[in-house]
Amino acid sequence: MKAEAILVTMPDGSTWQVPARLVAEDRARHYQDEGDFEGEVDFALGDEYTLLDWAAGNMNWSDVEAHAVRVRTRELTDDDYQEAWVNGPKEVVEQPLLELPAVTFTCKDCGERVEVAAVRCSACTAKARPSF
Repeated sequence: MKAEAILVTMPDGSTWQVPARLVAEDRARHYQDEGDFEGEVDFALGDEYTLLDWAAGNMNWSDVEAHAVRVRTRELTDDDYQEAWVNGPKEVVEQPLLELPAVTFTCKDCGERVEVAAVRCSACTAKARPSF
């Protein structure tokens, strides 16, 4: 197998493609005094462990970023959001990062207008639904 690309999955779930030759050539420049440059490139492209080990241990994202292309964006599911809500890092802030406009809900049973955070009507305790 001769590697053409390295795929890396980022913390946000997106997948990026980096040309394998970029990593192989970086490695070959390091070892070029010990042998043939193209031979070193071919060796790395033919050995997955060598290629990935060099990329992770000797290169930074900044070395490949200009050549990286996002090839996939992970679609998040309701379960992903639930997991993040339950176990993800959270912080309490005094100043919100974004001022949200007021959203009102209308009680489906009595028509009472309900403020943003309420999910039950204070007048009749029925579930409220968004009204836009």
